[in-house]
Parts: sequence; C-alpha cells; structure tokens
Amino acid sequence: PVPHMSQWASVFHSLHNNSSSVIQTLAEEGDVDDMRKIAFSGDESLSGRPMGRVLGPLREMGAGVEAAAGDHMPVTIHGGNLNGLPRDLKAPFDTLQGVLDCCKPNLCTAFGKGESCKLPDLPTLLSPAADGSRIQLLGGLAIASTSAEMMLLEYADGKPLADVGWGRVTPVQMTQVFRLHTEAMDLMQRTQYLARKMGTPLLYKVAAAVTSARALGFGPPDPAVRDARFVAYVGHDTNIFNLAGMLDTTWLQPGYQRNQTPPAGALMFEVREGADKKLRVYSSYVAQSLEQMRNATPLTLDVPPVKTSLRLPGCSASGPGFPCTLEEFAIAVRNVLDRDCLE
Repeated sequence: PVPHMSQWASVFHSLHNNSSSVIQTLAEEGDVDDMRKIAFSGDESLSGRPMGRVLGPLREMGAGVEAAAGDHMPVTIHGGNLNGLPRDLKAPFDTLQGVLDCCKPNLCTAFGKGESCKLPDLPTLLSPAADGSRIQLLGGLAIASTSAEMMLLEYADGKPLADVGWGRVTPVQMTQVFRLHTEAMDLMQRTQYLARKMGTPLLYKVAAAVTSARALGFGPPDPAVRDARFVAYVGHDTNIFNLAGMLDTTWLQPGYQRNQTPPAGALMFEVREGADKKLRVYSSYVAQSLEQMRNATPLTLDVPPVKTSLRLPGCSASGPGFPCTLEEFAIAVRNVLDRDCLE
C-alpha cells in the first residue's frame, strides 16, 4: 500500500507557498485520492525556479520524486513507502500489539479498515496541520510512538512492573518497542529540511554561546552568555533531535535505541584549551540510564550519568572525544543554518 497522493499534494502545497495554482489545476483533472502518482507543472515563474528545497524533504519523508534537470518543473511524485514500516519493524510492532490489544472498531473504521484491525494494519500518514504551521504524523506509527514513550515514562517513574504497559511487557521487550518512538522522531524531527526549519534559531544561540566573544559569525554576544562558564538552554526532546539532525550526529547508549532521548538527556558542547593553546569543542550526549531514573539514584562523580562522545562529520578530528577546533565548529554550524529562520 502507498499513501494517498492527496497527502503528498498537501505536503507539497504546505512546503511551497506558491504552489496553490498547481494544486488547483491538478484537482480539476481528477480525484487525487485515487491516483498513485501526480504530475505537477507550473507557469513560467514556477518552471524557472529550482524546487529542491521542496522536493528534498519529500524524498526524505518517503515519496518517490522525478523532476527535470536541477529539480525544475515538471515534477512527478509517486506514493512513498511509509506503510512498509510495520513490515520493517515487525518485532516491535507485534510486541506493542500484545500490550495494547489494538484496535477498537471506531479507530479501525476511521482509517478505512472496517470494524476489526490490529495496530500494524493502520496506515501511517503525513498531513499538514490545520493551521499550516507544521507537518504531522498520523496513524499506526504515531500511535506506536506515543505508546512506547508512555511505557518509558511509567518505567522510569518507578511504577511496579504490573503497572508498566498493564504488566504485559518485560524490560527487554520495552527496550525493543522504544524503536517505534525513535523511528517516528527520526522522520519528523531529523529529516534535514524539517530539522533546519525548527532547529536553526536554537543552534544559532548554542553556537553563539560556544564561540562566546569571538567574531565567528554569530552576532554580538550577550554579555551574560559571554562571561558565563556554563550556559544551559532548556527545551524538549524534539529540540535535541533537530540539532542532532542538523549536525548529522548520532549516539547509542546502553538500554536505549539509537538516538533515543530519555527525560533530562542533553547535548553538551564543551570548550577546552589544549597544550597548543588552541580552543577545541568536544560534543557529547549525556543521559541517566533507565535504572538510574527508576531507582532515583543520586548522580555523583563516582556514579555519573552515561556520557557518549559525538562525532560531528563537518569538523570532528579522529582523536579521543572527536574534537573540533573552535573555528571549524563555527563553520560546520554556519553551513547547516537556514538563514530564512533567523531574524
């Protein structure tokens, strides 16, 4: 199965603010819900404009895209492969199905599956939000992602195992199910176009704090930030996914899935002066283990959280801790910022 082509048309429309005439022309030609591919054409203004900034994120989100040289019109979009996820992630989906005993008839019928279905049967859909502010994930993977995160929170909160996933999941199975959450976050938060649009303002501030008073392209420093030895920006797991996606960095910690962001996890950027007097940036991801959270273990120098060094492809050296020189770090960040998102 493939997503309805109207989904890709809507996503295309939301990403390109001059495509309304294209969508209107398309709608006059037939029922896009019944089509497995859509051909877009445009007036002279659109045809002369590269569409890469729109087509790139569509490709990353699973659509098949054909375009003229240089990503110009005409463009053809084919149904993507999001609904292959239950097959690709069969083990965690089957485990979660056993926990949830999904699905109620009203949920099945809402997704066109009759009155009887299971979680892996539900389609996974991409759709623009009603206010046009973002792309949202609906359906099977969205439900699975939220459910997996709720089980993590139940376990980390110290609830009896009988109350974690209604007592239907073991810690080992729970770790397996976490992948459904990280896969959804990877799609919706690390996809480069989306990560840059959502993460640019914060990464700019982080880089300004890291480079401090040095003139490396991040504007005049805030005096409080310039003089501080420690700066913290408090946000959400989505912010961490955005920044990690922009910097193309990844981590894997014991008990978690790749790039998982448990409560109170943090991206850290430390500036250290070496014996050669050069300043270097050491990047890492730091988080409590699940057992530390579950047992409310006090964190000390002897019992620290888990710290994983990060390699930033844009600047990291191969030495211990994968350091970037301060200047190379600044260049790597400037190269991934979306200038349209900076005031």
